[in-house]
Amino acid sequence: MVRLWLLPFLVAMPLHFLVELPEHILCDTSSIDVLRNTRSITGSWITTWYTNGNNLHIEHHAAMNVPINRLRERHDDVREFGVNVQRTYAEFFAIVAREVWRNRKAANG
Repeated sequence: MVRLWLLPFLVAMPLHFLVELPEHILCDTSSIDVLRNTRSITGSWITTWYTNGNNLHIEHHAAMNVPINRLRERHDDVREFGVNVQRTYAEFFAIVAREVWRNRKAANG
């Protein structure tokens, strides 16, 4: 039970959180415009594979009927018009870390 369920769960939960986090955090959630309220991360083939295309989240929301393996074809338009588009996950997590640090300083200051 521990090896089959608990240990994989302890690894899977944080990894799933890290995959899902970029979707809408620090986006304009008051807007109904998918180019403003959602994020895409260009990423590499491995991050696209690992996240099952979730890194191309603006593309997914803009055209939900497009198969996941075809979302990359729409990414050039998203890079041009999307507000929240990062090149890598490292770039995204750096933005989050700066925001956390800024909020922490504001709360303590």
